[in-house]
Amino acid sequence: MSQTISPLVKEMITQNKVTCGVTLSKVSPENAELRLTEEANSVRFIYRHIAETTNMFGFFFGLQPAIENTTMGQQDTGQGADVLQSKELIETGYKLFEGLAESAEDEFWLEEVDTPFFGKVSRFRLFSHVMYHIGHHSGQIAMILSKAPKSQAEE
Repeated sequence: MSQTISPLVKEMITQNKVTCGVTLSKVSPENAELRLTEEANSVRFIYRHIAETTNMFGFFFGLQPAIENTTMGQQDTGQGADVLQSKELIETGYKLFEGLAESAEDEFWLEEVDTPFFGKVSRFRLFSHVMYHIGHHSGQIAMILSKAPKSQAEE
């Protein structure tokens, strides 16, 4: 059996961790409350959202995530106050996909699964969306950390 997809998955995970890790490593309890506007989501909420969804996507890969959704489709009401727990969940999500990259055959990645947001897509395509999703929200956090009114950090 050919094993061409799993090495690509590993490379994508590595690059995503490098690219997004620059921003994600800057999230701390001290800056978690920052937001661009009073109505916008906070850093801690977006960080928690990355953590939850990365793990919840495991469902489409045959895994049962042991995490509850508190952010997807929700308003920011303080979710993610425990930044260290969210960090651990993000690491768990990456490990989930690294484990699949180690064990899954090409056929697994090419198999189509039904999703509520894209319809029927291959697991590889869905995996690429997970990496994009992390990158997208990491970009939001980067923007907040660089542009949020500095007075928020003093409150």
